Amino acid sequence: MITSRLQPLTAAHWKQAIKTGIAGALAMFLAELLHLPQPYWAAVSAVIVMQSEFAATLKVGWTRMAGTAIGAVVAIPFAEIAPGNVLAFGLAVIAAVVVCSALKLEDGQRLAAATVVIIMLIGQSEPPWLSALFRFLEVSFGIIVSLPVTRFVWPAHAPQAPT
Repeated sequence: MITSRLQPLTAAHWKQAIKTGIAGALAMFLAELLHLPQPYWAAVSAVIVMQSEFAATLKVGWTRMAGTAIGAVVAIPFAEIAPGNVLAFGLAVIAAVVVCSALKLEDGQRLAAATVVIIMLIGQSEPPWLSALFRFLEVSFGIIVSLPVTRFVWPAHAPQAPT
């Protein structure tokens, strides 16, 4: 007999899905309104960091923002000196991961490395420093949009410890 692996959807599942959709759409809409060059990065970030509780969204958002900043800063000199060079790209990824480790930001390592990929390997029409700045601003904007959505749209509260 085949059993279903699907679980029944609860109100909490629906609320989280709706909150995530609102955050992503709002981030995209506002980023387009502000004429950010690649507004979808704001939407991606809003969706990725959306958690059911504000404190969790804040923590994940901080990690994403810090990892993005590190990746952007590390990628700039490598992209300026050797644009599109695979060896330089590999060294930039290593440097970004090492910086995250040194700063005890292990959860930001993948984000920093992904930012290096975006800045160094995706064809950009602007200089690397401008591409890095826009990536950081777009990612940060999506995170900033997700925070009030988490706080004010069906806010969840962390379980209270017994006193």
